[in-house]
Amino acid sequence: MSTLNKLIMFMAKSALRLRYRIKVKGRDDITSRGTNSILFLSNHPALIDPVILLSVLHKDFAPRSLADQFRTKEPFIRWFSRRFGARPIPDMARNGAPATEVVKKVLSKTIEGLRNGESLLLYPAGRLKRRFLEEIGAASAVEVILKSIPDVRVVL
Repeated sequence: MSTLNKLIMFMAKSALRLRYRIKVKGRDDITSRGTNSILFLSNHPALIDPVILLSVLHKDFAPRSLADQFRTKEPFIRWFSRRFGARPIPDMARNGAPATEVVKKVLSKTIEGLRNGESLLLYPAGRLKRRFLEEIGAASAVEVILKSIPDVRVVL
């Protein structure tokens, strides 16, 4: 991890501590079995979730993530997304059928990355949680990944 990334993570953790009490359980169990090629699946109740999870996971796992292309257009967010390896992916509901090929290419790169030892932080629904139960709907990235790499290590 670069010095700049370490500094950014330190500042992020410090800022998050002002607002949130974050308790991490089970990280030692996960790291004891290896830190590569892990598919982290999380729900997504708020926009701060990626920041919190990356601040906790980055040191040991440096997971890449798939990020909504629309949200990563803002210069500040785009810079951080690139810095921490997020792959922008179009929202099919917003972009429609023309985005299909881009989605396939991003998923292909992501699958190749997992095969080569990268870890991935993925929100299966692909959007914020809107109700009590998570609704996956037509989002199929997890299905595509698991069909391509059935033995990938999954952490919920």
